[in-house]
Amino acid sequence: MHAEIASRSEEIAGLCRSHGVARLEVFGSAARGTDFDPATSDVDFLVEYESEDLGPFLRRHFALQEDLADVLGREVDLVMALPDNKYLRASVNQCREVVYDARGVGSDPGCRPGPAAASAASPYMRRDPRVYLETAQQAAGKIMDFVEGTDLDGFLADLRLRRAVEWLLMTLGTALAGLEENSPELAERIPDLAEAVRRGNLLAHDHRGIDPEEVWQAAVPALPEQRRVALYVLSELNREAATPEPCPDGP
Repeated sequence: MHAEIASRSEEIAGLCRSHGVARLEVFGSAARGTDFDPATSDVDFLVEYESEDLGPFLRRHFALQEDLADVLGREVDLVMALPDNKYLRASVNQCREVVYDARGVGSDPGCRPGPAAASAASPYMRRDPRVYLETAQQAAGKIMDFVEGTDLDGFLADLRLRRAVEWLLMTLGTALAGLEENSPELAERIPDLAEAVRRGNLLAHDHRGIDPEEVWQAAVPALPEQRRVALYVLSELNREAATPEPCPDGP
């Protein structure tokens, strides 16, 4: 764990107690420590709450994210377990370390440090883009399933449906923002990405500020093509990952 995170452990523990956190783990470069750039790196946390009740529209979750960012003075990516995203799971499991546990359970062994130094192009400084693509296509697919057979009147009349769709649109926008930051050349291929990111940011900070009719008329119709392209790019990356590199020529 990077010394900057360790030095704030008491403050972080206080936030965890006040926000009802059962377990908080740091992963990625901040956990490896050696390739963490204090000038530019954000901090990735995996959080488990004592209760599933996080308040209206996950208010407690986002309050914790903002408080952690204030304490650390940098951007924080706070994720809850996504067991159906195998790429995220692989990324998290490369190296994770417990920062706080209400039950006093420590880190699992096996966390391996990254390289002693990493260039801007190092894969240790970037998350696998498949993490973002998989999250985005899952969110889009779930929305499409939720609204199937529903019209605008039905959508406006069903508060639970609207909240579920808004949450998934926020997840979609966050994932596409991460893709844009980590792999801009891939993000350029996703249609209407900038609008999806803007909408996701708006929903993350003030879901009351978004018009549900605008969600239905603009966001929902864009989802099938966004998901189709995300799945296509994801399949390309999987094929590349499965292709063995050629052996170097002998002397």
